[in-house]
Amino acid sequence: MRFVSLSLCLFIAQVLNPVFAQNNVYDPSNKINQLALTMAIVKHTYINSLSDNTIAEKAIRGLLSELDPHSSYLDINEFSMLKDSTAGQVTGIGVEVTIDRGMIKVIAPLDHSPAKKAGIKNGDYITHINGDLVLDIGFNEAISRIKGESGTQVNLTIVRPGDTKPRQVVVVRELIKAPSIETDMIGDHIGYFKISYFGTSSADEARTKLRRLVKSHPKMTGMVIDLRNNPGGLLDAAVEVTDLFLDHKQIGYDKTITTAKERNMKVMQDYKSQTGDMTDNMPLAVVINSGSASGAEIMAAALKDHKRATIVGETSFGKGSIQTVMPLSDETAIKITTGLYYSPAGRVVQSNGVSPDVEAPDLVASDASLLDMRERDYLNAITSDHKRKQDKRSNPSHEAEIISNFGFEVYQAYQTLLNKQRLLQCR
Repeated sequence: MRFVSLSLCLFIAQVLNPVFAQNNVYDPSNKINQLALTMAIVKHTYINSLSDNTIAEKAIRGLLSELDPHSSYLDINEFSMLKDSTAGQVTGIGVEVTIDRGMIKVIAPLDHSPAKKAGIKNGDYITHINGDLVLDIGFNEAISRIKGESGTQVNLTIVRPGDTKPRQVVVVRELIKAPSIETDMIGDHIGYFKISYFGTSSADEARTKLRRLVKSHPKMTGMVIDLRNNPGGLLDAAVEVTDLFLDHKQIGYDKTITTAKERNMKVMQDYKSQTGDMTDNMPLAVVINSGSASGAEIMAAALKDHKRATIVGETSFGKGSIQTVMPLSDETAIKITTGLYYSPAGRVVQSNGVSPDVEAPDLVASDASLLDMRERDYLNAITSDHKRKQDKRSNPSHEAEIISNFGFEVYQAYQTLLNKQRLLQCR
């Protein structure tokens, strides 16, 4: 390493850069001047020759990456991939990520995605891609390398909290075009409504499938909305889907679903409920976990604040910031954090997440210990002091089937709805 005087740097810039040649006075306290000087020095002294456009792009990337984990510059390929992903169609491994301490942190793998099939979980860290350290190649380049042509492989090094050594995972890329909404029934009377992400067609898809689910099961008495591992997506889509479960004539908080606020707490937009409840005020339980982020948290927070649903599971991820995509040209753009969203009650989701009303651990459904149920494990078992009577409606095999098919958290949500109904029947 060697040091060069400021006067020599200015001399180089003035000789080789006409902008500095026209300005005789250099103010070292002016950071804009320092930026211009830095770019001039890079252009004329860096060991590799770089074009003005390349230097400018790197400067833009550096500026945005220093702001927060979600602001970034989008070149022609990245801008195109972003538009494809919000449309629900992209080729890759199907995982929502963020940057954390120079590594890629998994927010959530999409359902039915190659990442999910390969065993990648929310909270995992991707440290290497095809042997290259993420810290060396940078976040945007790392994301670009994870994506690729359908049928090709990518080798990932995964660090999972609690493990003693990294995992080597091979994932085969696929065209990701999974439906954002899936429906089912849990038993005869509880509906199941799974939302994997919020894309451009999610609201229409949700409206159609919710109408079909309610119409085809007239004896349905409650519904579980599954937002586990939902990484979010489009804000407008999340608001529109949430509104399907609210009656704007009956809710408080000035009918608010969420409020977006920019700097200085100035309201960017109030998102209001505008329709009726498609479930006719049916009891709801919403399941969340640490992979529920952004739009999923908007929905969970709104239904919680309006006392429309019981929240079951774990505290959510805590991404309550809003990114706005602003084109710089027809082919490039910047994605920049422009605000935070607030729940109807004014709670900040950013960094805090949404806390559950009923805690349920994020357990693996295939865990044999869950299915190896004993008498004392039944929710309505008789205790040794005879304080509780056995509920003949309990069906251990049915409970095990729910856990196996939907997971422990959904089972807890199912039980929450059943318990609510039993309380209502006792009144």
